[in-house]
Amino acid sequence: MHEQPAWRLRKANPQDIDAIIQLLKEGFSGYWTSAQYIYNREFLEWLYRANPGGGAITLVAESGGEIIGHLSSILERFRVQGSLSSVGVAVHLAIHPNSRRKGIFKSLGEQMQEELKQSNAAFSLAVFPNDKSRPGFLNKLNFSAIADVPLLVKPLQIKNILARITNKPSLAAAFSFFLRPAYQAVSQQCRIKKDDNHFKIIPISSFGAEFDLFWKQANAQAKVIQERDARFLHWRFNQRPKQNYSVAAAFKDEELVGYIATRKADIFSLKAGIIMDYLVLPQAQAAFHPLLEYALTSFKKDGVDFCLSACLKNNIYYRKFKQGGFLAIPAKLNPRKFILTGKINTKTPDSKMFMDKKNWFFTFADWDVF
Repeated sequence: MHEQPAWRLRKANPQDIDAIIQLLKEGFSGYWTSAQYIYNREFLEWLYRANPGGGAITLVAESGGEIIGHLSSILERFRVQGSLSSVGVAVHLAIHPNSRRKGIFKSLGEQMQEELKQSNAAFSLAVFPNDKSRPGFLNKLNFSAIADVPLLVKPLQIKNILARITNKPSLAAAFSFFLRPAYQAVSQQCRIKKDDNHFKIIPISSFGAEFDLFWKQANAQAKVIQERDARFLHWRFNQRPKQNYSVAAAFKDEELVGYIATRKADIFSLKAGIIMDYLVLPQAQAAFHPLLEYALTSFKKDGVDFCLSACLKNNIYYRKFKQGGFLAIPAKLNPRKFILTGKINTKTPDSKMFMDKKNWFFTFADWDVF
């Protein structure tokens, strides 16, 4: 006879919130996801309940009245070949350190797949699982790697970056003095081209009906893309607790033709400027460079040391980032692998399309950490 596990699975209830937060802080301590400050009631309420895709499914493992395991799937809306699909995005898989290697990971994942099928979520995603959990998704839960998303970086303050690497400010100042001419020459070659001077770039603080119209025209440029209507953008950039984003929009002849969303953060003791999201109309691709120039100028004014973003190579934006002087970090030097993984819950005519990286549009806005 099989021995019954000393724990049970169940759906979480509102009374579990404090225990879940404590488990998440313990489970994710040491990672660079800023877990210690984002895991709080306000953040989880925003992510689990207020999201436009329909909330979340949350499971816990319990033993002796104590929560020892947790997994949530955020229900999000994706366009797959133009049709809306519900996708369960796995977040915050955590097992108490004293309860690992007991099968809780696999049990939570398998039960979640059943819950997602009942909720008509045709697909599952695990966005950038860390090195500890990724093998579990791939080997135990039968997820597949969809894409290794390139991390793009552009240095803005060479001296500060060298000082952080060498831990010797005076040496960094000397190096930067000699490297500056070469860096300026490369920057000149990679200078963002002002493709069209007819775009008006202005900062915005709200997302009105013009963004819904914009989205209807823009969503066809990728076969797999998360719904980016006004409701999503408002939730993602205006409602997220304890996070400040800046959004700029491009207009041509009074028509909204693109936007870019950014934020600043401290990463590895340096000031980072993060390009969170970007999208332009297919017929107005020239608007991207003025938007990017606007973001970089703002970062420089704020003393940002380096700028980073994420972009798949199949997107037109990847080439434009490279033209703007961004470099793709080699996998061996990347401190954090950005591997997008997924699974088909219910086979549909678009299943193969969902699992093919060539069809995807993906930015940091599709990840809950940033």
